[in-house]
Amino acid sequence: MYFITGVDMYFITRIDMYFITRVDMYFITGVDMYFITGVDIYFITGVDMYFTGVDMYFITRVGMYFITRVDMYFITGVDMYFITGVDMYFITGVDMYFTGVDMYFITRVDMYFITGVDMYFITRVDMYFITRVDMYFTGVDMYFITGVDMYLITGVDMYFITRVDMYFITRVDMYFITRADMYFITGVDMYILTGVDIYFINVWKPKIKLITLTL
Repeated sequence: MYFITGVDMYFITRIDMYFITRVDMYFITGVDMYFITGVDIYFITGVDMYFTGVDMYFITRVGMYFITRVDMYFITGVDMYFITGVDMYFITGVDMYFTGVDMYFITRVDMYFITGVDMYFITRVDMYFITRVDMYFTGVDMYFITGVDMYLITGVDMYFITRVDMYFITRVDMYFITRADMYFITGVDMYILTGVDIYFINVWKPKIKLITLTL
């Protein structure tokens, strides 16, 4: 059951530019079998008041599922795509629930250039700069992340990956949790992480896969 009172304020500016030419040819033979029995019951009463910044919900939910699944696939295909794109968005916002404040300021630039004919050469740069402060009840979760994630992939049914991860993380976790009949946690978790993660991966990818998944 939830009793929520809060104010959400978002200011989002986003630019998506994509130039995509793609040809997909697939020959798929498979069996998808699902056996699902369940009960999903919702009892929702609430008041939504927008422009006054008050959302009140009273939710009671019971969900019971029994799922058995078998997936078998035999795929042969040619995937040719030529993608050039820039995805840029800038988000600032404030979330306030109960006695908590969730403030985050995100600036991210995604640039990727893909050319492939069952052979692809990918150059990608992910740059993100995140500053976030989470304050809920008696806890404070603060972390500041600045990093560059760069990887270069070249392959012909085989992959040769060179990746460089550079991350500089400073995080302070202070939590004071008390829950009856379950767990009692009181502590301070503080760590400062600075490092460079460099690894080289050599992987062979078969063309035909047989996957059996049972849930």
